Amino acid sequence: MKEIKVFKVCMDFDGVFHDYRQQSKFYNWKTIEGPPVRGIPQFIKELFESGYSIDICTPRCSHEGGKEAIKQWLDKYNLSYYINDVTNIKPLADVYIDDRSICFNGYVKGLKDQIENFHSWQYKGDLNDKNQEDSCD
Repeated sequence: MKEIKVFKVCMDFDGVFHDYRQQSKFYNWKTIEGPPVRGIPQFIKELFESGYSIDICTPRCSHEGGKEAIKQWLDKYNLSYYINDVTNIKPLADVYIDDRSICFNGYVKGLKDQIENFHSWQYKGDLNDKNQEDSCD
């Protein structure tokens, strides 16, 4: 019998699940305005149905009411069912997805330049472009 491996994916919340560009201003950690990032609900469902375990790790959970606000937001968008855990402690995972990260390739050469020139996806190009891929196909 073939062994089925559970693949654990740990994802950030703001900027990965939650499109905070739609939020008019930052109120507090327990106020979450704005929809999911385009394509995320379908992607999360596909990961889950493929046997992946999905955790959310975010500093928002470090603040009073933050974790509860995330759970309410997930409920609002029918995503709670697919999420294993919501935490502020980085869990052991096979892959981490974050809008504010640089993939370390094992070499420090050029790393400082990557840091100094880094911009998260929210500040790159026209994200309303209908030609951009947003499906899991």
